[in-house]
Amino acid sequence: MDGVQQPNKKAMDPSAVIKVINEELIAKSVAKNKIVVEKLTDTPTIILSFKHLRTIENLQGFTKLTVLKLDNNNIAKIDNLTTLVTLEELDLSFNKITEIPKQGGLETLTNLRELSLFANQIKDISPLSKNTSLQMLSVGNNDIEELETIKPLRSLRNLQALTLSGNPISHDQDYETYILAYLSFPLIVTPNGASGGSGQSGGGTGGMKNELLAQKALTYTPEALGGPLLESSNDSSVLGGGGVTTGMISISTPIEVARAAAVRGGFIQQGADPIRTLCYLDSKIVNIDAVIKARELYGEDLAKLEQEDANAALMEAANAQLEKQKEMALLANITGFETFFQEMIDNDQEYQTKFRYITVIQALLEEYRVECNKVLEEFKEYMISQLDVRKKEQEELQHAMDIIEAEAAEQSDKLIAAFEKKKKMISRQLDQAMNEAPPTSSSMNDQGLLNPAAVKELSDANEALLHDLMELEEHRVEQAENILDQYSTKLKDVFAVAKDRIQLDFQNLIRVELREAEVMAADTMREAERATASTTGGAQAAVEETAMSPEERAVLSDKPSLQQSFKNSSEFRQSKIHEKEDEIVDKEKKTRVDMEEAARAAEHKKNRVRLTEIWHLYQTTVQFIQQLLQEESQR
Repeated sequence: MDGVQQPNKKAMDPSAVIKVINEELIAKSVAKNKIVVEKLTDTPTIILSFKHLRTIENLQGFTKLTVLKLDNNNIAKIDNLTTLVTLEELDLSFNKITEIPKQGGLETLTNLRELSLFANQIKDISPLSKNTSLQMLSVGNNDIEELETIKPLRSLRNLQALTLSGNPISHDQDYETYILAYLSFPLIVTPNGASGGSGQSGGGTGGMKNELLAQKALTYTPEALGGPLLESSNDSSVLGGGGVTTGMISISTPIEVARAAAVRGGFIQQGADPIRTLCYLDSKIVNIDAVIKARELYGEDLAKLEQEDANAALMEAANAQLEKQKEMALLANITGFETFFQEMIDNDQEYQTKFRYITVIQALLEEYRVECNKVLEEFKEYMISQLDVRKKEQEELQHAMDIIEAEAAEQSDKLIAAFEKKKKMISRQLDQAMNEAPPTSSSMNDQGLLNPAAVKELSDANEALLHDLMELEEHRVEQAENILDQYSTKLKDVFAVAKDRIQLDFQNLIRVELREAEVMAADTMREAERATASTTGGAQAAVEETAMSPEERAVLSDKPSLQQSFKNSSEFRQSKIHEKEDEIVDKEKKTRVDMEEAARAAEHKKNRVRLTEIWHLYQTTVQFIQQLLQEESQR
């Protein structure tokens, strides 16, 4: 919700004005909102309204922040927010912001659902097109002058509540019609239930309903999509009984109502396709008929835009699939297979200097390419299937490690609980000794107030706990090492099988190479015979000779050199196949080593953490005893 600038606010004492976001300021916000956190940077909410802030700073490290309110300040620039990727609600209303940076501004805040920039001096809101999770957006009372600047907001497919009133564009006679037309779009429901028009989740309920519709093949109707929606209304329960409108819905709108608006979803039926539109525009519920009329008015341009949107979505999906394939190829150690054959031919000197001029070889190379790719495709499928085998081994490793970790944790908890019980009992005795009169205390002696036996008992118990926990951790480490050794053996077996398959498939590639090389040589030598015959033949031979290029005739005329070239070319391609085989074997070996090292490194880190925890627990009691002795000595 937008922050509200209060009229007739009493001027603050200049000496009390804080102009920098610092730890003290944030701590006061956390305390005022009764937020309990172990450390300040874990706070989920920071509210710093009316603090005379000039800049946004010192918020790095707040990795759990979801709500940030900096409204009613003197902030002129949006910056230093890029690390707050968990942010869901941001209020920068009533500041002095003039622009939204295209980079280093809000583009990294991919979880942002509510944003208020109300009452600033912003002209261009197109950079907000990257914040596709936005459901509620207020940019009212700014300097937005051109209706065209709204079009980039079409990418905000989850947007439900939009405030633009108070901008110069709101005085345009086509304002509402234009907004309703260009911020609506057809919903595309795919077979798996994902909506191409509703972004990540269709604003909450929308995506879920679309999935249901797709699964049950229901007919789209307003009722099926959530009942009658978007009727023109100034319902006081929604608008807050006529409160002063300054942003998302209304100042006095209950926040739960405003959030309900964001997930309610605006759906209408137009022809065969369901249309998604805003639910609220400038605090008013959007009218269904107004949306339909607006879309009809701008129909031609909308059709073009929506086709562009569909093409862009297809391109994005294709690129995402391509990136996924590249990532999978990298993990499966099969990168470069797509260009392997062509690179092999391009780097063949015999092909570049001679064979490229021989017509018959061009057709035979295409056959060779097909046969080569058949073997490579089967091999790629196998290597990709090995990813599941590796994943299974990793999951089994993790399961085994979790078991011994749980057992060690259970035994540790019992040891610590028994010690804590004894520590409390001895601590009570020591407290009594410190508080009772010296002549009557059973825990005192001639040298002081503390009973040495009680102190020694606590110290011995602490030493025993240290010994038992260290012994328990040593046992856990031994178990972990055994599991890791078994894991290593399994990985070696898995990769040994993979290596055998690599060798088999590349042997098949060599066979294909030898067979195709033999066919190319035989066919080319027949062409060479015809070329030789054409020099002594009649009219028909002369016709055949003229069909050849001068370069082809020159190559075919030197048969001894041609035979040697075929031998050299085949040997070169065989060497490239063997190089590729060695490359993949080396990558597979490295993958196995990396997997094993990563598992052992994780166990080593776990052991270091565990030892640190044990030592910290031991030292805590040692310091407790030392403090008691120090207090006793000062009496």
